[in-house]
Amino acid sequence: MVHGQLDADEILTLRFDLVTLLVEDIEASRSFYQDILGLDVVKDAKGYVELASGHRRLALYSRSELSELLKMPLSPGSSVLSFLVEDLDSVFHDVVRRGAEILKPPGVMPWGRRLAFVMDPDRNVIELYADTIAHRPK
Repeated sequence: MVHGQLDADEILTLRFDLVTLLVEDIEASRSFYQDILGLDVVKDAKGYVELASGHRRLALYSRSELSELLKMPLSPGSSVLSFLVEDLDSVFHDVVRRGAEILKPPGVMPWGRRLAFVMDPDRNVIELYADTIAHRPK
């Protein structure tokens, strides 16, 4: 493998891992999922909250903050599909080579996760991220 690219015979491996809801009021949503539904908060940062129920996770992301980061409007009801990848750079370059539109190249977010954003044909936001010890629920 050349750094940043998968060989043609390598299989692209994605593991569906996290659902991210884009919300208007991060505190009201955090309260709903934590206090009403009983999910555990595992990460709480400006504009971003991650909750867990067993091994499954749900992220709440401020719609306005992600809209600003991606430099595009996001309407109510927007969501982000998040995929855990082993080698973020390789997978990012491979999906771009395959035709995904780049929204944000790989980089580190304020809460510490290294990720990239691409867009599907219907303008749905797809997050690709690399796992680290700091991102696993405690």
